[in-house]
Amino acid sequence: MVDKLKIELYEYIQLYGLVDERTVVKSQELDLEINKEMIS
Repeated sequence: MVDKLKIELYEYIQLYGLVDERTVVKSQELDLEINKEMIS
């Protein structure tokens, strides 16, 4: 299960556009995790 903290971090990054290479990679990894959760 994707934990709440990760989702909050992900939303925060999206809201505030805190984009550097690390956050982009992190958010892409989260996208994959969240998509897996929604499929299963």
